[in-house]
Amino acid sequence: MRGGTEKYYSVPVYTVKRDIVAISPTKTGVTFSFTYGASFEDRHDKLTGSGKRSRTVRVSKIEKYPEEAMADFIQQAVTLDLAEGR
Repeated sequence: MRGGTEKYYSVPVYTVKRDIVAISPTKTGVTFSFTYGASFEDRHDKLTGSGKRSRTVRVSKIEKYPEEAMADFIQQAVTLDLAEGR
């Protein structure tokens, strides 16, 4: 669904043209998986992972939610998804 959410296996996935982020609950918190996270500029040093494409942010407590970093990552995700050639 363009510009909205779709659910795959009970995990919300946010899309613009393609999937940009999936939100997965875990026993110890929530994991945000950014499809093109490896292409992000990580000014906040919050992204983890070593794959070719995706990166994750794990949040264990709401008090530790990195609001500024997440806003930045979501903006980068949307910008990359809208860029030509993707």
